[in-house]
Amino acid sequence: VADQYNFPESYLLSRIAVLLGGRTAEELVFGEVTTGAENDLVEATRLARRMVTYWGMSKLGLVADQESGSNRFLGYELGREHRLSEQRAAQIDQEIHRLIEAQHQSVSALLTRERDKLDRLAACLLEHEVADNSKMNELLGPRPLPAGDRTATAQTTHGVSSCAAFQAQAPTPYTTSLQGHGKPQ
Repeated sequence: VADQYNFPESYLLSRIAVLLGGRTAEELVFGEVTTGAENDLVEATRLARRMVTYWGMSKLGLVADQESGSNRFLGYELGREHRLSEQRAAQIDQEIHRLIEAQHQSVSALLTRERDKLDRLAACLLEHEVADNSKMNELLGPRPLPAGDRTATAQTTHGVSSCAAFQAQAPTPYTTSLQGHGKPQ
């Protein structure tokens, strides 16, 4: 993966949505969730927290509210003075929840609307365990270009466009695990 440190807010929100996709699909297909999404939830929360506290990408405004994380070992934080009030910490937590929940609702609406594609993809993965880009295009159709992306070409892959800035982010091949769930309902 290429080093890239300046991500647009839209990319970060999309990343949170992708992280919530598996759990949201479980809710939709099986009517319950499992522990399988733990790492994705941790990462989505971490990313949303950084958006709010480091980058000012929230309704709380253009303030960096992060606490230094460089000495978080052996209980160091317990004896430190915290510079955030309880009220501000609660606002941050509410904003993190709002960002994640908005993406969850968006993913839920998308998967509900595209349920037939979700079922085709799940069936393919149950049979083959892996779906590469050509199989994804066959199952789901070509990926539309992002709005306003004039650098991308008409040929795109699922997950990212062929825009050079995001090409390094494309996972190849696509894999997932549907163990313990059986076939989609």
